[in-house]
Amino acid sequence: MNRSTKHDLLQSRFPLFAGLALFICFGLFPLFLIDAAVNRILQIQHGKNLNKTRQKLESALDLLDSCSNNRHFAHLLLNHAFSAALASDNPSAKLQFQLNALKKRHPGVFLFAVWDDKGRIIQQITDETSFTYMLREVYKLLQDLAENCRRYYPGAPEKITGFERRLKIVRHYIGRVVSLNWIQRPLQSGRRASAIVAEPEGSKSHLWYSVDSQITMLAFIHSDFFVGQSGLEFAIKRLQEVNPELKAGYCRYPIEPATIFQHDCQANPVDIALAISRFENLHPGSLLHYANRVFSYRYISPAIRAFCHVAENTTSSIQHRKREIAGAAVKWLIILAFLCWVAAKKYQLDHISARLKLSALFLYAGGIPVLIIFIIGADYLQQKRNELIYAEQSHGLEKLRQIDEGFAYFLNRLSAEILVKLHRHINSNLPLTQQKTQIASMRKLFAKDYQPGSIMLFDTEGRNQISSEGNMPFPDASAISQVSKEVLEFLNASETYSFSLSQIAKPIAIDIGYRAQVINSFSLGDHETYAFFGRVGKTQDYAASGMFYLFWRQEHLQRKYLELVMHDNPGFTAYFPETDRFLSGNAKPAGQLSQLLYKAASMLVVRETEIINHSNVIFAAAMRGNNMHKSCLAVSVPITVIDDRMRVMYYGFAIVSGLFLFFCSGGIIMMRHRLLLPLQQFKEAIEAIGQRNFRYRPTIVGDNEFGKLSKALNHTLENLSELEVARIVQENLLPGREYQQNRLCLLASLSQMSHIGGDYYDFFAVNKDVSGVFIGDVSGHGISSALFMAMARSAMIFENFNEPEQGHLMQTLNNVIYQMRKSGAKEYMSGLSLFINSNTGQFSLFNAGHCPPAIIRHTSGKVELQMCKGLYFGFKEKYEAKALTGKLETGDFLVLYTDSWVESVSKSGLTFGFARFEQSLLNCCDSNLEIFANQMFATISRWESERNDDMTLLLIRFGEKNGN
Repeated sequence: MNRSTKHDLLQSRFPLFAGLALFICFGLFPLFLIDAAVNRILQIQHGKNLNKTRQKLESALDLLDSCSNNRHFAHLLLNHAFSAALASDNPSAKLQFQLNALKKRHPGVFLFAVWDDKGRIIQQITDETSFTYMLREVYKLLQDLAENCRRYYPGAPEKITGFERRLKIVRHYIGRVVSLNWIQRPLQSGRRASAIVAEPEGSKSHLWYSVDSQITMLAFIHSDFFVGQSGLEFAIKRLQEVNPELKAGYCRYPIEPATIFQHDCQANPVDIALAISRFENLHPGSLLHYANRVFSYRYISPAIRAFCHVAENTTSSIQHRKREIAGAAVKWLIILAFLCWVAAKKYQLDHISARLKLSALFLYAGGIPVLIIFIIGADYLQQKRNELIYAEQSHGLEKLRQIDEGFAYFLNRLSAEILVKLHRHINSNLPLTQQKTQIASMRKLFAKDYQPGSIMLFDTEGRNQISSEGNMPFPDASAISQVSKEVLEFLNASETYSFSLSQIAKPIAIDIGYRAQVINSFSLGDHETYAFFGRVGKTQDYAASGMFYLFWRQEHLQRKYLELVMHDNPGFTAYFPETDRFLSGNAKPAGQLSQLLYKAASMLVVRETEIINHSNVIFAAAMRGNNMHKSCLAVSVPITVIDDRMRVMYYGFAIVSGLFLFFCSGGIIMMRHRLLLPLQQFKEAIEAIGQRNFRYRPTIVGDNEFGKLSKALNHTLENLSELEVARIVQENLLPGREYQQNRLCLLASLSQMSHIGGDYYDFFAVNKDVSGVFIGDVSGHGISSALFMAMARSAMIFENFNEPEQGHLMQTLNNVIYQMRKSGAKEYMSGLSLFINSNTGQFSLFNAGHCPPAIIRHTSGKVELQMCKGLYFGFKEKYEAKALTGKLETGDFLVLYTDSWVESVSKSGLTFGFARFEQSLLNCCDSNLEIFANQMFATISRWESERNDDMTLLLIRFGEKNGN
């Protein structure tokens, strides 16, 4: 059993396993790879969408958080109105419009007093104009407070001349409980700005003001405004007006559905309460998927929790997107299948060509690796992108740490400079009282170069030798005077073992006496400062003449250092939480970057892979300072930096993929040359055979299977060419289809199984009254059958030279066939000879093993088989048979046929048989012989499953006299 037979047997014996293997190889495996590729793409896209959703929800929560403080919310409302007025061409008119809108929105809440640039009351806007003197004093005080805040941010109102006295004068107007520490809060930046408490309750319970060169505004706010969560509710409404898809709200603690506030939202309060409870129970992550929504949460205060949520379909899940893609793919596949079906019907394509199958196989062989490369490449490139972003963030954080550590070096360098300049200006051999000019010059120099908050120089008597003008009120000068006196006594004492120092003076004495004179942190009371302690005089001779101090606010000195650093690093940003101020090498950071710095104030390190800052897409990292503990530092990098690097990787990946596709294409082209081109030639050869063009020859050479098949096909074409010649010969051997003599009409019909069949018939005029008809059937097909027929035809032609005698004709045919079989031929031939008088209907039959003819009697409507015995031609040397005679009447039919009619087999295995043949003759009988023949062939076509032999049918009708 050869290999192909084994394969066919295996496939036929195990069709389920064979089909399953094909399905797994060509269906399931590609679908698995496509699913993996689509899944990876959707994961990347889903991650980006979730990140955008998280940022959107966090921005909304930041707004809710900032508005949750009603005093800050009041500042936002009033500052917006004031800023809008300043931005217009007519500030007073615009401010009047803005303030009227506020009064309309919040009736009975606000009272205003507004001054122009000359300090005059603007009557149309001011609600109380009767206290002219008081209003003028309030205006002057507000102007001084604004100037003081600009100069000594966040403010030092005690440095305003006569501030306490002036405040007492206006207290009964602006508020009895206005705090000195809070009075400049309306002038602060960012989140620190707020309205301040002025009275316990009533229409003037809170105070807010703003000062500009064009206009000055004072606002009183009723205590009712601060009852409840008006700021939160306003922010919730504004959020949903701007973005209707985003829903926001808040609830009170303990969390109950009844305490949940929403605006224009149909979300179930129970679902919201359950979602917030999960966050309260330390749900990991900043997002929660619950009840077909995505929630985010913010702890506002012990009593308030804020939340935001969006519909889950705004961030479609991976499975949902896969179902959408699968549905679209199925739709397009159905459309494609329909188009293919229409094309197949239109162009009558009943099978798929081998070339198309091989092409699909080549695409499959090349497409599978491409899919694998795509999956691996997508994972690698996304991972590489994340690694590059993380590496850049880590590199930026390392720079920030270096900047933070560099602050200590900055302080040391600054200390060294100060120490050198101090000893350069102060003569250690002269008392401080004799160096007034040098001290004044030194003060001016230090104030310019180092911008300290306070400069002090105390002598041994505790007297400050430097003017205190412009000094910040920290620390207390009297306390420092006493400390300086004690420290100088300690330093000038030769024996210090039993020397007693106060708790404040002791660390200063140790630092100055036994350590390097550097800038260190120094706290006294509520003041956190950086301080430089230095001594002057002959310290080595125990004759120190003075103590020198420089004090800076800690944030101020850190800011000064960062200004120097950021001059060369525009991508860095600093944030100072205590004053809510930013310092940036570029523009002030926008929302998402500022939110990152807000997070860094409460966390050590935070990172963001993609945020928007002033319409620029960046990634950033931020950290809380260690040495610079008053600041948070951030580094931001444009995402284009990563995009440029990734573009190089994309190009590299594209080149690798291109090379792979190139080699795959080369392989496909080679396989096309090896497989498709030979198949094309074989197809052309088959088409040539169908067109009977046997001169076509395939040009495939080689020792492979195609070469051998080409040789075999060429040999077959040569044989077919010879068969074509034989066919032409055979066609020329047969007479025409129709014959007529006197009352006799004949029609011959032949259906061959192959181009060269084994059936033979002939008819001729014996004389003017008698016609001869012969029908024969040679066993087999092809050239040998054609040779038998040619020999029989030759014998017939030879006999027809003279008036043939029927018995002699049969003997001649027998002699020819006998000699051929004697020479080794395996074929045999049956035959039947009919001589009939075309006028009288008299006939005689000689049969040589052929099927008995059938007569259809016109009068009785029955079929009569004419049984006439005889052996095949060539069976014996001498033909021995007796003639059967009979007569046809007018309207009778005589039918001659070959055995394939009665031996035809149906699909169920039944033979047609003589009975069905006789009945078919009766059913199909027609005076028109062409119709008669067509109906007979149609009947046998409906019966048989396949045709295995030639079919010949000779129909003879005996009718009225028709003439020659």
